Amino acid sequence: MSDALLNELLSLMRHRREEWLSRGENEIPDWIFCNREGNAIDMHNVINRHFKKCLTKAGLRQIRWHDLRHSFASLLIQSGQSLKYVCDQLGHSSIKMTADVYGHLVPGANRQAMNSLPSLNSPVVAEKAAGENA
Repeated sequence: MSDALLNELLSLMRHRREEWLSRGENEIPDWIFCNREGNAIDMHNVINRHFKKCLTKAGLRQIRWHDLRHSFASLLIQSGQSLKYVCDQLGHSSIKMTADVYGHLVPGANRQAMNSLPSLNSPVVAEKAAGENA
């Protein structure tokens, strides 16, 4: 989570606390995003009443809520973050799962792998070839 997002969420929590205290409520919900009763929000309601409308208003195609998770992971990888970091952010049980789903997005991964091999002109390869021909 970025520092900017953390600050926004902390600000929202403070606002929520002030709101509940001003209404005379003694128990402040643990949820940052909650309904009027302080319970967890209904995600189907959020998706149908808000998320889909936001996509339409922004002129974007309809996507699933879960597609945002894939976009997040893809953007992290394409910005150069390691698969291990992405694995941790997504809560995957293993880096293999992350690599299987997102490994093709690692920028320049294939080229880096090929370039890490010794070239045909390198001293190591030339000496080995000379030793085999002797």
